Amino acid sequence: MLALVLLGCLDPFPHDRHDLVDLRIVGMRRETSGSLDAYVWEGTEAWSAVAPERLWGGDAVCVEAGCTLVAGRDATLTVTGEGGAEFGELATDAEAGNPALVGFSRNVDGGVATVSVDVPGADHVRWMAPAGDIEEVDATTTTFTPPGEGVWPLVALWLDSHGGNGWATIDVPVGLVGFRIAVGTRLLGADATTGGLLTTATVAASDELSGVALVDVVADDGAALDPVCGDEDGEWDPDTLTERRCGRDDVLGKRVRINASVYP
Repeated sequence: MLALVLLGCLDPFPHDRHDLVDLRIVGMRRETSGSLDAYVWEGTEAWSAVAPERLWGGDAVCVEAGCTLVAGRDATLTVTGEGGAEFGELATDAEAGNPALVGFSRNVDGGVATVSVDVPGADHVRWMAPAGDIEEVDATTTTFTPPGEGVWPLVALWLDSHGGNGWATIDVPVGLVGFRIAVGTRLLGADATTGGLLTTATVAASDELSGVALVDVVADDGAALDPVCGDEDGEWDPDTLTERRCGRDDVLGKRVRINASVYP
């Protein structure tokens, strides 16, 4: 079990900090609303069948709807999964902000990708992936060389050195033929596309690292759908799987609504 303080340092891991190959608390943050969130990784795939258990402590206040950090500034998190348990601490100070992603670029030349994020207010960005080689070029840019063809999840974690942290998973396609459906920074396999409109689809299992693909894709007709992985706003976010807020068993076979576009 490892202690992790997310105030600006992310080096205390048994593996190189670039390599997502174990149970790990990638990042922790306090939202502007006070709600607490964390990015948890487990294993070498971008999903877990069952999400690791999360237990917030410290100054966190938890109810059925979730956990918040209001009165205090420090929270702890214990994550328990198949790979054991990990412990993290989030310490924020009065200058902590909530740097947000306002844009990104993703260029693939042969088998090498150059990826950059635009995050005003962040001091620096750390990059991670479940495989391949990462070379951080500057404060916001990295090159990424995966071990082969496919869609590879590249994780950007940014910090403002005051406890204001954020992250994004940017899928990097290498050597692919045909289209993918883009949902924000993510790319999912699909059996059809409806263009840049709200779309409904069924989540199916996939052999790609994402673990899922979209089938029976049609233009959204506005019909009510059962909530999936806490998507109260009616739109499903595939990051809920990658960040282990939900397990793949929770979404397979479910009908979801997504805001989709076609890539490329």
